[in-house]
Amino acid sequence: MNNPDAGKLAVLIFRKRLLPPSQTFVVTPARSFATFRPVFVGLLKEQAGWHLVEPYPTALLSQFRPFWFHRLLLKLAGRPASVWVNAIKAYRPAIVHAQFGWDGMQALHLAKALAVPLVVHLRGSDIMRVDASRRYIRDRRRLYREAQAIIAVSQFVRSRLIQDGCPDGKIVVHYDGIDTDFWQPAGNPRPGRICFVGRLVEWKGCQHLIRAAAILLSKGHQIELGVVGDGPMREYLHELSRSLGLQVQFTGMLPPDQVRDQLGRSWVCCVPSIVLPDGSCEGLGNVSLEAQACGVPVVVGQSGGLPETIVDGQTGLVVDAQDDQLLARAISGLLTDPARRNKMSQAARDHVLARFNLALQAKRLEDLYERLIAEHGHSTKQKLMEMSHDEGN
Repeated sequence: MNNPDAGKLAVLIFRKRLLPPSQTFVVTPARSFATFRPVFVGLLKEQAGWHLVEPYPTALLSQFRPFWFHRLLLKLAGRPASVWVNAIKAYRPAIVHAQFGWDGMQALHLAKALAVPLVVHLRGSDIMRVDASRRYIRDRRRLYREAQAIIAVSQFVRSRLIQDGCPDGKIVVHYDGIDTDFWQPAGNPRPGRICFVGRLVEWKGCQHLIRAAAILLSKGHQIELGVVGDGPMREYLHELSRSLGLQVQFTGMLPPDQVRDQLGRSWVCCVPSIVLPDGSCEGLGNVSLEAQACGVPVVVGQSGGLPETIVDGQTGLVVDAQDDQLLARAISGLLTDPARRNKMSQAARDHVLARFNLALQAKRLEDLYERLIAEHGHSTKQKLMEMSHDEGN
């Protein structure tokens, strides 16, 4: 059977490790590409999330021996292994898309070796962390000069890029798209159920939700709290729940279809992210969008670009999630007002369909690729003409 994508130009989706299982957003746009063939390129396989990229062509540097030498040469000299480059050329690459700022330098070296343009995605932690190494900060500013475009995942990230010295004219704000055919209302919510989905790390704020839930319980609310995800704070959160006399359903990490079921069974989804002193915060917040696509009102924290995911007061509520009492009041207001909750449910779904629809956002991303490829081709042709003119004089 002929491959319908075989004749298409390839976009090389670059991530050093393919792929941490929590980074489904790296793969999601590829499912809706119409013009380009997605090829996932990186240095190493991460087994836990490999199933996400397995349906697509892949090219890993670790496939070629000696890997340690090829990796060292790439890092220290900026020279991608010729066997790796030649294998990638078979896919007819037209552009490289680095998925994080810290993927950028390796992706830049690869793009130069292939003579194709580079676009670099900045998603939050790769621009916000104040403890970033001097080398990374220097490399990031080189990317501002040499990449053809810098994608900011939110207006918040765009503002931080400008503060960091990135030319405004190079920045494209592009929101992640949500597959609204997959993320749909389930129609079977459980009374009083609150859901959290995310990594169990401090800046995701689950500790504040647990304390807020204990406040709700103490005031006579009949609630059920489900926590989906895993991370280094798991044991602490278990102990916090026990100390507050709170029954919490910790599910661990779940595949997307089960996450959807967890959201569909909830009256409210809480995304109580905060900002830490080291700068850790939300670049955007896809869980908020997925919940709204399922028709679940959300309560979100004032963390980075997270407030951009909702229409405050219409599809959800924005609060200071570090204030446990305030967080509890916001959740209570939705639990005790079914008319408001139902109105928000429909508005939330409509909001995601209109502004964060995957098909629309994937089309916009492919349009950006086409523009950058055309501009790069014109620039290359211009440089060749100038070189020819200089040699003739």
